[in-house]
Amino acid sequence: MTVAERGPKRGQTARFRAFREYEERKAEANNAMMALLAGAQLSAHLLRLTEGSDRSLPEVFPAVDHIHRFNLKSHDARQILLSADSHLGKMTVPNFAVRAWNIPVEKLVQWGTQHL
Repeated sequence: MTVAERGPKRGQTARFRAFREYEERKAEANNAMMALLAGAQLSAHLLRLTEGSDRSLPEVFPAVDHIHRFNLKSHDARQILLSADSHLGKMTVPNFAVRAWNIPVEKLVQWGTQHL
């Protein structure tokens, strides 16, 4: 059997190990981003239970890791969490893309969130 016979057939994509690993890392990053988006929405929903409280989040949820960094009251924290999709989207748009397309990053993020 020749090398050409063992390789991919016409119309098939060659799947090299480096490409497969790249695709796996890309899927992992996408899953992590979706988990952050869903987690922010879940957290905002949960914070509705504490509406009207004068206590800060570290007082209400002391067992949550890193909560002391989010030293806000429920209402303010909920507003931030509800807008997390635009903040996370801005983190994922590379600077070179913004410069190359000469489009404000907010418009790129808005387009991206509409096409999820």
